[in-house]
Amino acid sequence: MSTRLTLRIDRHPDPDDPTLVLTRLLAWVSFLTVDGKLTEPELAIVDTGAPLSLIPQDIWQNCRYLKLGDDVIRGVVPKPECELPVIDGLVACVLQDDAGRMSGLLTVRAYLAYAEDVPLVLGFSSLLDRADVRFSIERGEACLEI
Repeated sequence: MSTRLTLRIDRHPDPDDPTLVLTRLLAWVSFLTVDGKLTEPELAIVDTGAPLSLIPQDIWQNCRYLKLGDDVIRGVVPKPECELPVIDGLVACVLQDDAGRMSGLLTVRAYLAYAEDVPLVLGFSSLLDRADVRFSIERGEACLEI
């Protein structure tokens, strides 16, 4: 049986270009800690263009994770100074919406960043690739069914 969670739609002007509206889909996510509890929910960007999820260090440092290896990630600028060292790993999480509906415990593959100034991103591997994501920005509707 699947769970349907409502996603937030965040729209606001770009601070660098007020003629551009930035649009993001957001979901609440909590992670399983080393003591078996869940972290406080954090808003994460649902990114259908991200191969893996990305978790800042201040969130994952007290969580259970399985380290698969060390890696670096790069953005659209392939310069060495733009690389971000990460752990490639598995973490357990729960998704939630504003109405309090929750998914079951999910194990997802994620990049665990050695930095706190990165966004919390939910990507495809082990998460969005097993969910239905539907949205209509025009109608103000967005949901994830997992």
